Amino acid sequence: MARLLAPFARLAVGARALIASNVLAGLLVGCGGSTTAPTPPPPPPPPSATTGGISVPLPTASTAAGIDEWRAAITGPSGPQSRTGAPGSTLIFSALTPGQYGVTLEGLEGSVMTLRGETSVTVQAGVTAQATVTTTSLYLIATDGPALSDVVGGVVTARVTVRRDGQAAPGATVRWSVASGGGSVAAGSSPTDAAGLATIPWTLGGSAGAQSLTAIVGTGPAAVQVAIPATATPIVLVMKVPPSTPARSGVPLAVQPQLQVQSAGTDLRRAGVRITAAVPAGTGTVTGGSITTDANGLATFTALTLSGGAGARQLTFDTPDYQGTTTVNAAVTLVDASLAAGARHVCGIASGGATWCWGDNDAGQLGDGTTVSRAAPVGVTGGPPFVAVTAGDAHSCGLTAAGAAHCWGENFEGELGDGTATDRSRPVAVTGGHTFAAVTAGARHSCGLTSAGAAWCWGWNNTGELGDGSTAQRQAPVAVSGGRVFASLAAGGGHTCGLTPTGAAYCWGWNIAGQLGNGTNANSAVPVAVSGGRLYDALVAGRSFTCGLTRAAVVYCWGDNGFGQLGDGTLSNRTSPVPVSGGFTFGLLAAAQSSVCGLTSTGAAHCWGRGLGLAMADGADTREPVPIRGGPTFTTLVAAEAAACGLTVAGAAYCWGRGDNILGDGLTEYVGTPVAIQGGPTFVSLAGGEAHTCGRTAGGTAYCWGANPDGRLGDGTSSVRSTPVAATGGLLFGTLVTGGGHSCGLGFNGLAFCWGRNGAGELGDGTTSNRTTPTAVVSGLTFSTLAAGDDHTCGLASGGVGYCWGANASGQLGDGSITNRTGPVVVGGSLAFTAIGAGTGFSCGLAALGSAFCWGRNNWGQLGNGTTQDSPVPVAVGGGLHFTTLAVGGTHACGLVGAGTAYCWGYNVDYQVTGASDPGWSSPDFVDGWRLGNQAAAA
Repeated sequence: MARLLAPFARLAVGARALIASNVLAGLLVGCGGSTTAPTPPPPPPPPSATTGGISVPLPTASTAAGIDEWRAAITGPSGPQSRTGAPGSTLIFSALTPGQYGVTLEGLEGSVMTLRGETSVTVQAGVTAQATVTTTSLYLIATDGPALSDVVGGVVTARVTVRRDGQAAPGATVRWSVASGGGSVAAGSSPTDAAGLATIPWTLGGSAGAQSLTAIVGTGPAAVQVAIPATATPIVLVMKVPPSTPARSGVPLAVQPQLQVQSAGTDLRRAGVRITAAVPAGTGTVTGGSITTDANGLATFTALTLSGGAGARQLTFDTPDYQGTTTVNAAVTLVDASLAAGARHVCGIASGGATWCWGDNDAGQLGDGTTVSRAAPVGVTGGPPFVAVTAGDAHSCGLTAAGAAHCWGENFEGELGDGTATDRSRPVAVTGGHTFAAVTAGARHSCGLTSAGAAWCWGWNNTGELGDGSTAQRQAPVAVSGGRVFASLAAGGGHTCGLTPTGAAYCWGWNIAGQLGNGTNANSAVPVAVSGGRLYDALVAGRSFTCGLTRAAVVYCWGDNGFGQLGDGTLSNRTSPVPVSGGFTFGLLAAAQSSVCGLTSTGAAHCWGRGLGLAMADGADTREPVPIRGGPTFTTLVAAEAAACGLTVAGAAYCWGRGDNILGDGLTEYVGTPVAIQGGPTFVSLAGGEAHTCGRTAGGTAYCWGANPDGRLGDGTSSVRSTPVAATGGLLFGTLVTGGGHSCGLGFNGLAFCWGRNGAGELGDGTTSNRTTPTAVVSGLTFSTLAAGDDHTCGLASGGVGYCWGANASGQLGDGSITNRTGPVVVGGSLAFTAIGAGTGFSCGLAALGSAFCWGRNNWGQLGNGTTQDSPVPVAVGGGLHFTTLAVGGTHACGLVGAGTAYCWGYNVDYQVTGASDPGWSSPDFVDGWRLGNQAAAA
């Protein structure tokens, strides 16, 4: 026994070891640990003469700590070694080089370290020393709670339970650190509560997949740790509402996009995620392109605006703060300030969105409500804002941002597409309910192209220019035969051409001079391929010829060449494409009846064909391209019968050629070099009165022009003005409205000012005196919107309360009386309005949930309540309809329901309400164009 005990006398417990627990104390050997000698272990193998060993008895009483397995490790002259064994067994390390060894003992529960102790021992040659290690009372860390998962960047709660000797360990400090996947924790450490539970908010990293957090308790060799896994689910972007297209440069999209952030494969919606919109570098800029999702994961852009030159834009929506997110793309066609030329008139859209026309107006093709020709631009009135405009011989068409086509002017052949053959001096909607991406006007027909590439045409068709396989005139759109998908269309005098998305050209219609380009002179009522197999980027069509711009920027033309309009140096007609002489490369083409102009990459204009001022200073014809002298650098060109116009990068328009009002400079004589058109400023909004118009610039300055007997132009005079003059006083307005003989503006601070005729108090300044300059409306109210009738005015103040002032003989002020008022009075009925409108002797408002109310004169049923009895207080419009938009005319009103169904009521002598013959319509009815459109679609 003495020989066995002698080696133990030299054992020493390591410096970090603590007093053994009572459970383990009985396992200690030596130093008087027991009054009864323990049973000796099995004899070790015969010792070597030069080596020794270490035997490590493993504790058996470990259930309280939940130990499943022990691991012993040694370090020393023989290098590191380790063994594992079950509780109660003995681990032996043999054949060790004599020397000092450190012995470490670890108790394991699965893969989590729980108890630990250490000591040191000296190994002698030929002797196996027994090393009894006193274990310390350490911690157990166990994860608590369900598996952690959220979208990338989401916040989860990590939880661990800390135990000491199998019991909860309150007050222990747990240290946290991210092991993988990025992300962060709210703090570096947190204490355990009374139950031994410690928690920490963990923000997952921006990469999808497995991530890991490390929890550590204790320090040094006594430290214990555990890994906590989590899964980051990818974010998915979903387009809920796509953006409208086309759009105008620098003008917020008419329909703003809405996106939602979701997690892949779950119904989780993520709030607070930043979504950005961008376009490829070099194609333009985006403003208002950053939105954060709400509680439902929705992000609705409210001011997304694209800027740059005209053309297609690829909008890309992304979540820049999160990696691995699928991006969402949306195509938007951007149109900048633009021009379109007919036979003897020109129309343009200013950079602010207002549409202007000038030139001949015998059929109302200028859209200003008259048939008076104009030597200077006049605003198109009575229609919605347009993003694109096109012009035929004596008619024009515009396209809204939502894709609705409207036309005005000559309609003898049905070229306006409104289901009639009646000329219109203001825009009317094309029937059929189609949504177009582009429109084009020929001599007496028009065509539209949907966003899906389907072509529809309407109007004159005696040579098959509508492409529907017939020669029957159509007053509403019909589909072009063949079912081909087109990327663009061009309408000529009696023919039409289209380009497929791959650049292949097809034409149909009149072919007397070979303008279809298929090698024949035979007309075709269906599309035929242009010969030569070339691929084109653009087509333009003249009276009886066509030109195409190839993808190499080389121009080919075919058809009539009587004035040299094919540009090949001859006067010979061509039934197949021939190249234009001169070796020029063009980026843009414009065709008139018998001439063509091209724009080089530097913005220089060249023209050829019938002269009349297009190219030569003396107006001579030319058979090859010649440069235009004395003009600025242009971004686009249009060509009319006897003149051409160009638009600079700043949006200024210049024209040259024979006058006849088309030059827009107030002159009628021939001009051989470009001259700037009249019109002054660039406007962002227009308002048309009885005989005057007002426009607002982007900065808020008001300009007016036209009749001015009562000071309605606001320039301090009563002089007629044929060009815009600024309202005096230096006031800036956010809104302008015009009545019969007065005008009003709403300042950016909500204060209202009016000027002009005031015989009934319609200016609201407390008097009945006319004013030639803007005068404040009395009462100091701040308004959100204004509406001007013939001789009264209304506005909406805080809370949607309606106020009106001015003439009141029919009760149009809605205050329960028929007394004129020179200052604002409250509209009765205790109604809160979201919109208000004023006509001639009556007014209407849109209340909660879209219910419409009207008050005032009702001789034609304009109150819409099924009677013709005037009412000095608001009465509900009949039919139980809920409107999204309300528009009030002189003696009738209209509203939009749901997806855009139109209802009107009131005066109907000119069929402004319905196609029925009744002159008055006292209850809302479908607009005839809507009915005709649906009938055409059904047919």
